[in-house]
Amino acid sequence: MIPPFDIFTVINGQPKWLGAAESLEEALLLATHKGEGLYLVFSQKTKNQQFYKITSDGGMKPSDGTVA
Repeated sequence: MIPPFDIFTVINGQPKWLGAAESLEEALLLATHKGEGLYLVFSQKTKNQQFYKITSDGGMKPSDGTVA
């Protein structure tokens, strides 16, 4: 079975696929391990997408998708 979550890094407004995850928690863990930046998590099941911003100190918060 294909994992239900896809995780992307967003660079210059363009998504780049990083991998798939079995859970939202696993997807966010992958993002935090990749470091500071903007990430997009997409659910194959619900088609919902959410942006997350990872800060230089490893903090994470939902984002509207803007870099600022």
